[in-house]
Amino acid sequence: MRPAADYAKGHIINAQNIPMNGFKNQIGALQKYKDGPTVVTCRSGSQSSMACGLLRKAGFAEVYNLRGGVLAWQNANLPLTRKKRA
Repeated sequence: MRPAADYAKGHIINAQNIPMNGFKNQIGALQKYKDGPTVVTCRSGSQSSMACGLLRKAGFAEVYNLRGGVLAWQNANLPLTRKKRA
């Protein structure tokens, strides 16, 4: 849920980035994940909270918001990567 430039600076390993602007139109691209757990994050956790609501309305079974976003992840000394997702 982060701007592409922020995502490129560092993101959670294997994360897929879909910026909030236009997110509603991109939910279809996430359908293959609909039945499994989905963790949504942004910089601080507020935009990802809105996205979680949209995913739940779209029928996603297990949707979780990473509380505090990438900032909290970094503050917990958890790893980030700059590699593009394969």
